[in-house]
Amino acid sequence: MVAEQVEQSQAGLKSLSLSENTINQLRENFVSIEKLCQECQTLIDNHDQIKLLSNARNNLNTTLKDVEGMMSISVEAAEARDSLSDDKEIVNTYERLTALDGKRSFALAAAASHKEEVGRLRCVSFLVNCHIHDLGKQ
Repeated sequence: MVAEQVEQSQAGLKSLSLSENTINQLRENFVSIEKLCQECQTLIDNHDQIKLLSNARNNLNTTLKDVEGMMSISVEAAEARDSLSDDKEIVNTYERLTALDGKRSFALAAAASHKEEVGRLRCVSFLVNCHIHDLGKQ
């Protein structure tokens, strides 16, 4: 009977020890959860700034792509002009000039507040339109 009580006491102590370990682990988990909640609150508090930064990054990427497209206009115009002499390239030349006309329109709209750029683009526009007109006659 005494041995049985000792065994039960030892089992009870073991159970208490496991419970204490579980409680300590739960406390650590709650501390971690609290830290994560504080970090989330910081993100929520800065949401407006995060959104502005994200929009600025997206706008910058879009602007860089637009600038690359505008910067390629003169090279593409030269390639189209070079292909005008080859009658076999007439369809490709027309497609190039049509694409250039679209880029020109976009570039003119983007540069509307900058008169010097608009003047340069109008020269390119005139040349593109002349070539398109010439192709239409052929």
